[in-house]
Amino acid sequence: MVQPMIEKVLFDLGNVLLRFDFDRAYKAMAEHGAHVPTLKDESMDALKIEYETGAISNEEMYQRTAVLSGYHGSQEHFEQSWEDIFQENAPMVDFLRSLQTRGIPRYLLSNSNDLHVRHVETAYAVLEPFNDIIFSHQAKAMKPDEMIFEKAIAQFGLEPSKTAYIDDLADNIATGRRLGFQCIHYNPDAHDVAENELRALGLITT
Repeated sequence: MVQPMIEKVLFDLGNVLLRFDFDRAYKAMAEHGAHVPTLKDESMDALKIEYETGAISNEEMYQRTAVLSGYHGSQEHFEQSWEDIFQENAPMVDFLRSLQTRGIPRYLLSNSNDLHVRHVETAYAVLEPFNDIIFSHQAKAMKPDEMIFEKAIAQFGLEPSKTAYIDDLADNIATGRRLGFQCIHYNPDAHDVAENELRALGLITT
């Protein structure tokens, strides 16, 4: 079967273009009383979902995290800790910029929150090459729900069979495949594997 020509590329952000490590935030918060095991449990995961779907504000996230974990630092310290988790993944950023040079349309679909987006916009240039972006907290929905993928398809004018979709999470990839995207399940520690898949799709030519 002939592989359809790829016309557009849909990226995830975390652990694709930017590596992240929440343990850095938790360590900083522990210095102000936060109980780290609580920050890693299911109640905190549920709170993150509320935050990343735009259901609560930055201030509410700070207040509820403090109540949940025993954190007694300032909101400013909380925000600084929460933001300081990223590191640019140079090989994938280079690939993104190569697509820009070649004029291949580039889109971002990311589960994120207001604090992280503001920090990334200030600290990195990684968002600049995109033609358009959807963040979960603004869309009021998050991956792997089909709703946010359908929003991306409509807003970005995607034809899934002709769109490469790159994401690090298996559940998100499963939804992408179900909707017909050409999916690459990305591991930042095995970039060469993704390079081979991107080459097979004609997106790397060297």
